Amino acid sequence: MIEADLFSHLRDNVPSSNGRVYPQVLPVDHVVPAVVYTIVNDLDKTSVNLGRYGSKVRIQLDCYATTYLEVKQLKDEVKTALYDFEHTPHSLSSRDMPEDSKLYRQLIEFYISI
Repeated sequence: MIEADLFSHLRDNVPSSNGRVYPQVLPVDHVVPAVVYTIVNDLDKTSVNLGRYGSKVRIQLDCYATTYLEVKQLKDEVKTALYDFEHTPHSLSSRDMPEDSKLYRQLIEFYISI
């Protein structure tokens, strides 16, 4: 399962998150900086003759921190870790995302093929 591999990789390779990597939502009692991952779409690759032969997975990562500088540094650490992941990301993009919780947020989106 790609989620387990991604979770382990981010937990072990993004130092400033201190292992705070969560699926889909920040916990109520969260501490930041932290990273949240979401599988946005898991598209099966299929052919007429061979059936299913893989997946194209769209993933969203949300980076949270208490300052803008801190969230930008976290985003850079996450991107560096992603390019060392066993499934190389493609079409990776990132952007600022306004947040109502008084946290700063960077959104990273990318695809991987498995």
